[in-house]
Parts: sequence; C-alpha cells; structure tokens
Amino acid sequence: MITKLKNARIGGISIVTSICLMLLSCNESITPGEDKVGATEESNFTNASGVNLQPSFTNNGDVNAGWNYMKSFDEINAVRIEINPEAGGGMATQVNNAARLIKEASGYGYQIIATYHPNKLGDNSTNRDIQNAGRFWKENYAKLSSNGTAPFIINLINEWGSHDISAKNFADQVNSALDDVYDAPVHPRDGGTGNYNKKVIIDAPGYGQETYTLKQAIPMIKANYRNKLILSAHIYPACGVQNRPDNKPGPMNTNDLAIMAQTGLPCILGEFGSYSKGGGSADWSKMVDYARIKSWPIFAWAWCGDGTGKPEDGQALSGKGMNMVKVQNEPGKIWSYGNFKINGDNSPYQASSYMKTMIDKLPK
Repeated sequence: MITKLKNARIGGISIVTSICLMLLSCNESITPGEDKVGATEESNFTNASGVNLQPSFTNNGDVNAGWNYMKSFDEINAVRIEINPEAGGGMATQVNNAARLIKEASGYGYQIIATYHPNKLGDNSTNRDIQNAGRFWKENYAKLSSNGTAPFIINLINEWGSHDISAKNFADQVNSALDDVYDAPVHPRDGGTGNYNKKVIIDAPGYGQETYTLKQAIPMIKANYRNKLILSAHIYPACGVQNRPDNKPGPMNTNDLAIMAQTGLPCILGEFGSYSKGGGSADWSKMVDYARIKSWPIFAWAWCGDGTGKPEDGQALSGKGMNMVKVQNEPGKIWSYGNFKINGDNSPYQASSYMKTMIDKLPK
C-alpha cells in the first residue's frame, strides 16, 4: 500500500473456498454455483470477513503469515493478499512466494482474495498500470492457484485511478484489462481446460473512495463482465470524495457507500483502518458499521505489512502504524514482517494494541 495524497487514506506499502454459501450483495444475494471454472462448480465468495496481508515488501515476499496465531481469532475467516511483482526478487520470486501464501491460507481454511499492487498507483496511476494488471493475471493465475485446495477471487488492481478520472476512461481501461483476466488459463485442478470465469473485484478509483465515478462507469462495462463484478471501497479517516451527484466534495461518508450499493452489484470493504497520517475527518467507524449492516464482507488493514510510520508498538492513534500483530521476543518491534525472516510458525506472536480496534469491527 502507498501513502495517499490529498483526500486519501494512509496504509502500509501494501475467495475462495466456501461451498454452497452466498456473498450477500448490496441489495440481493448471488446464487451459489452460477459461474463455472472449467468443469467444476465455482465456490462463490461468501459473506466472510477478515484481514489484509502485504508480504511483498519484506524479504522478497518470503515471510511467515502467522497462520496458527490467526486461527485463534474466530472473527477472521478470509484474507486479502497483496502481490507486488515489482518488489524485491522480481516477478518470478514474488509469484512463487505469493503462490505459497495462497496455498497456506487455503490449507488453513481461509477464503482468499488476491490483488495486484505495483509500486505506484492512486493519483500516480496510468493506463499502463491497469493493463499490466490484466496481463499479470493472464500470465500468472494458473501458477498462483496451482497449489491451494480451491481457487481464489481476483481483485484486479489495488486502488487504480485518480480522484478525477472520468467514468468513461475508468470503464474503458477496466474492460480492456478484463479481456486479459477472462483469457487467463485455469490450472488443471480447477476443472481441466478453460479460462478464468469467476467474479472479479474492482476497487473504486481515487484510492477506493470515488464510488459515484464507479457507479457511473458500471453501465459502460461490457455486459458479459458486468454481472461478474464485486465492487470495493477502502475506508480510512483521511478518505475524501471529489465526484458526487451534488458536486460537493468532502470527507467520505455513508452516503458514498450507499451510492455504490445502488448499483445492485455485490459490494465489500476491501480495506478499513482507524489511522491516517496527517489526520482526517471521515468517520471510518460509522462507515464500517454501515457495511456490516448491509452484510458486506469487510477486511481490516492490516494483519501485518502495514508500513506506515515507525512501527514501535502498533498503536495506530499515536501514529505508529496499523499492524495487528507483533512478536513477543522482539521488544519494541511491531511485526510488519520486520527486517528479518520469522522462524517458522512457532514464533511467539501476540496482538498489538491496534488489534482490538480492528477485531471489534469484524462480524462475530
């Protein structure tokens, strides 16, 4: 994840396996099994919520996610894993480590979202970035899904598009990228021959905040892709919206989420957190409560890998980052994957002071 600019949130440098469950959408549910992958019925993404992980930026992505400790939190049933192919070690190394983490998450029974997240996005993003995302999934989906026990859901690209991007440009670029995603070969265990044919999560532009632009873009998405979309917003105190029906920009609020709900498509909060470097007046907690009332899946930022501030003790409100876990035997260090490789899954993990803030927001 990256540092956000004006009207944006701060994050770290930043499914799916349940069968016969439903993803509760904004206004209606999806019928289980309506999509196919090869000859195998798709396991639809459910209403499970969970946490974000961002492993790419430490030790070339060769990190331990602390799955055993995560299993002690019943509220966490799904993970969103961010993959940066431009980070240390290069594409092949990052894909191999991401494939391992996806396999591990699947083995622990978590539903999984995986998202493409190169170095510079948001207001600095270009059309090339989103087209690279489409090609990334076309070239790597089979590898990434080859070792798990069930396929994962693709989040096309993390927070692509500026606050002032036009709905047409956004739709045109999403359409082009989805052409590649839906041309991605599946792994044989997904049903033999064929291409990816499941749902794809699309973040709102403007760091996940411009929901009206997203709503305006939906009718311009190709019809055969439109009914496969899951829409995602990201929520932090510094969230700000420029494009609204009343032309009044300002801090993000529940009305902006309601605009996303009006599309009738499934919705999630792909990220939420309680801290933004430099402050912000958006009521992140109220917006997360709104999403819970709507039964949207919500994903806390972040289990680990946040990267904001100096991670001394994990207390978000004191400006020291948003990592939910740390290692007991490293006094004064929060575990954001650290500058060291964790020694297996037996390391003495413990909750940071930020943990309760996030866990209390996840559905029980």
